[in-house]
Amino acid sequence: VGERDAEADAAAGELREREEWISRLEGSEEDIQEAQEALEEMVEQEEEEQEVEEVEDLMEYYLQRSSAIQDEAERTLAGARDLEESIGISLSARRFEVNRLELTLSIGSFAAALGAMVAGIFGMNMRSMLESSVLGFWGVSACIVMGCLGIFCAILAYTRSKRIL
Repeated sequence: VGERDAEADAAAGELREREEWISRLEGSEEDIQEAQEALEEMVEQEEEEQEVEEVEDLMEYYLQRSSAIQDEAERTLAGARDLEESIGISLSARRFEVNRLELTLSIGSFAAALGAMVAGIFGMNMRSMLESSVLGFWGVSACIVMGCLGIFCAILAYTRSKRIL
C-alpha cells in the first residue's frame, strides 16, 4: 500500500507539475500575444513617424523651392522696373531733343516773319527813292536777310544763356 501511495503521490505530483506547466504555457501564450501586439503597434508607430518625417522633409523642400522662386521673381520684377525706368529716361531725352528742335524752328520762323514784315512794309505802294535804284533793292534785301539772321542768333544766344535750349 505504501508503494501505491508513493506511486499515487508521484503521479499526482507529476499531474500537478503538468498542470502547472500548462497553466504557465497558457499564460505565456497570452503574454506572447500581448508582446507581439505591442511590437506590431511599435512598428506601426515607427512607420507613421517615418511617414510624418518624410512629409515634413518634403514640405521643407517645397518651402525652400518656393522661397527661391519668390526671390527670383522679385529680382526679375526689379529688373523689369529698372528697364521701364531706363526706357522712360530714354523717351524723356528724345522728347527733350524734339522740344529743342521745335524751339529752334520757332525762333527761325519768328526771325523770318520779321523779315517778311519789313519786306511787306517796303512792298506797299509808297514812294521812296529806293525803288528806282537796282542797288537799293539788293541793299534792302541784304539788310532784311542780315537782320533776320541777327535776330535769330540773338534769340538763340539768349535761350542758350538761360539754359532753355
